[in-house]
Amino acid sequence: MLSTGVLLGIPLDITPTFTIQSIETVDIPGQVHLCPVATPVIQRDQIGMVVDQGDVLIENPTVYSQDTFLPTQPVTLVTSGMIRTQRVARLSFTPFLYNPARNELRAIRHIKLEIHIGKDDFINTISIPVDEGPFESLLQKTLINYDQARFWRFLRQPDPFVQDELTPYVTMDLPSYKIMVDQDGLYQVTYAALQSAGVPVDDLDPRTFRLLNQGIEIPVFVLGEEDGFLTQKTISSFMVRK
Repeated sequence: MLSTGVLLGIPLDITPTFTIQSIETVDIPGQVHLCPVATPVIQRDQIGMVVDQGDVLIENPTVYSQDTFLPTQPVTLVTSGMIRTQRVARLSFTPFLYNPARNELRAIRHIKLEIHIGKDDFINTISIPVDEGPFESLLQKTLINYDQARFWRFLRQPDPFVQDELTPYVTMDLPSYKIMVDQDGLYQVTYAALQSAGVPVDDLDPRTFRLLNQGIEIPVFVLGEEDGFLTQKTISSFMVRK
């Protein structure tokens, strides 16, 4: 199901919650049969190279027999991600609700939320916000509560791989992998994609992921990194401008 969302800056030691105060929906006339999510088919050839076999569409009979509007929760809040020293949560919205048994589609026209960050005296609150240099403009454009969240960052230690905030990383002694892109946009790298490319996924700590574009570090949002283990639920997202 199509979803959209926003990023929310949160303190390091707080798990936010939310309450749906009101929701307004409208039923779309006629019957609509939605296709299942495409599943990529990836195989290896005789020399071990990864070969993309395209996508397959397979309906889950259990899901498609449910006589209820899905998803049952049109809003989700995931609190596992860092952009530099800023902890972030993704608030995702599903604008359409689907009843697969009746082939009925319902659109959400308006929804009002109340987000509960927690108490005011956070343990990790700082009196002066950490300046993230060239990343600051990105955080300002990305976070819906930027002015508040910039006081919830942490003071990081100097990075031995960076001479200053604008110089490229020296990564020749570190394991690295190249991700090929052909246009500007938001990209996601999944556990399955890394595994198919031969990356030792079981030995990686997703909290150590760094992404460089032409030698300069760019932000990467890693969903599911908090336990230090790379799993099938771990997704890395990043924006690239070629």
